[in-house]
Amino acid sequence: MFARLLAPAILAGLLASGAAAQSAWESAIVYEGASGALTYATDSEGNRVPDFSNAGYQGGGVPLPEVAARLTLTALEGDDTQRIQAALDAVGAQTPDARGFRGAVVLAAGEYQISGTLRVAKSGVVLRGAGDGDDPATSTILQRSGTSQAPIVVLGASTSVSTEAIIRQDVSRGSSSIADAVVPIGATSFRVDTPGVFASGDEVVVFHPATAEWIASVDGGGTFGDPDWEVGDMPIALVRTVTGVDGQTLTLDAPTFTQLDASLSPSFVYHRDMRGVIENVGLENLRIDIETAGPTSETHAEDAVRFLLVENAWASGVTALHFWHAGFSVQNSRYVTIQDCEALEPHSQVTGERRYNFEAQRSQLVLFEGNRATEARHAYVGNGETLDSGIVFLDNVSEDASTSSEAHRKWGTGFLWDGHTELGSTGNTWAARRLHMGNRGSYGTSHGWSCANCVAWNADMNGAPLIVEKPPTAQNYSIGTQGPALDSGPFVGNTGSYIEGTDRPGLSPSSLYRRQLQDRLGTTATPEAPADRSGARMQPLAPNPVRGDGVVRFETGAPGPVKLSVFDVLGREVAVLVQGVLRAGAHEAPLDARGLAPGVYVVRLVASGASAAQRVTVSR
Repeated sequence: MFARLLAPAILAGLLASGAAAQSAWESAIVYEGASGALTYATDSEGNRVPDFSNAGYQGGGVPLPEVAARLTLTALEGDDTQRIQAALDAVGAQTPDARGFRGAVVLAAGEYQISGTLRVAKSGVVLRGAGDGDDPATSTILQRSGTSQAPIVVLGASTSVSTEAIIRQDVSRGSSSIADAVVPIGATSFRVDTPGVFASGDEVVVFHPATAEWIASVDGGGTFGDPDWEVGDMPIALVRTVTGVDGQTLTLDAPTFTQLDASLSPSFVYHRDMRGVIENVGLENLRIDIETAGPTSETHAEDAVRFLLVENAWASGVTALHFWHAGFSVQNSRYVTIQDCEALEPHSQVTGERRYNFEAQRSQLVLFEGNRATEARHAYVGNGETLDSGIVFLDNVSEDASTSSEAHRKWGTGFLWDGHTELGSTGNTWAARRLHMGNRGSYGTSHGWSCANCVAWNADMNGAPLIVEKPPTAQNYSIGTQGPALDSGPFVGNTGSYIEGTDRPGLSPSSLYRRQLQDRLGTTATPEAPADRSGARMQPLAPNPVRGDGVVRFETGAPGPVKLSVFDVLGREVAVLVQGVLRAGAHEAPLDARGLAPGVYVVRLVASGASAAQRVTVSR
């Protein structure tokens, strides 16, 4: 995928690399403390930037697994749906290994006709192709024709689930009220009245009812003429795992993303009903091509890929084309990673409830990393109201969107757009916004305050506005945005949101998520130098900035073809440093920057399909 679509992938790698800018600076509210870890300032209302590092597969910081092939199929004439489904079911009947995996169904390169839906409905099963390109000689293409609205691939529950299945209560087990008057943002522990009903390893839900008092505290939802939010309709609920019980104190595996104030809504903890939850499932290295009647048609598949009531699941190296609602929709799920995927060219009317290329819906602690969206309305979006939290969009690219990436409605909390890049955007007023953290007022169905305690970090808006507004009882943050950051949107203005470092390059750390991950896991490796999980790795460039000669040091995990190139920020290849077959191991190549104009470039390594990139600044 990277060799075929260089420009957006390079730009995402550029922002991910964190190479030293000419004038590095730290935020006044997130900075390196005396211990070497990040320090977070808290404002007078108790607001602070949350820790987002638990988002993703296995709670963040764990490489996607390599799962052994069990069955391999080749493309045949006619409809392949039942044949592939039978293979998935056969692997699903196998005994899981010690890691919980049953095996992968591998689809060899070719074109497969899929009239129905392929369901990965057993834990420990992976569906894998040969590549996501457009040539069936080298890639696996799932082709959908006809007028079926059904998704092409569903990972998780074999049937539809209730809209709030992720927080379903196990009524056979006990629960407890929270004893603390206030549980602050970022807390991982608090006191409960009856700690004896919990043990380490329990799956629980922290539940904050939507009371009249809480709704009043957020101005009825800030709906600007639409009906106020209704009591009971939108509980704040955090899906967590108990990691310790000490006296009255319950410790959980991930933090809170909003303040829980007992004077507004007495909160409690209950055991989660885990029936029907599917774990350890993945989709890898294939292309989904949906045939349609035209660019504005809607008589075809709604979603290309849907995750439904899953945990510890992933999609990697998958391209989806011509869906009308979502390319990748993560619903009622937790600990999911969508990595190096593309959701391209949706075919639909350009209006509401359409073109959400990468979507979280009633899901928590989800990581969208290194993806590309084109022609979206809301390219990277949360659409699950108060049940969306801890959603991280890391090093993603949106091209030619018609409106903003955002938490779409009704108090989504703890969203992070880290290294987000916009391409093709124009205009500098709120109407041309391409990222929105704040109030949607009477849009939709009383969308109101849609994003609370959300952060844009080191985003490049390509001249289009980012809107950041302060909700009652919470805060939103724009830190290090390249492009206009506005505190006035369609409904409110001058709200007291936190805006810092606009159009100032060199924010450190360049990636908040990666640095938070480093702090939490106690690792010493620099998180700013990305390494592809398949074995292409680059060392930090030296020197950087470079004024004449530099050295690029890199590693390959296996012998094979290698290309090391330099690109400008428009994705144009301006130099080839290495091209040929190399042995596995460590290598280095000279970088002569004397022929390059001053500015920012990307050095990109492609080795046997794996990829890594770093930013380099050329100066005089």
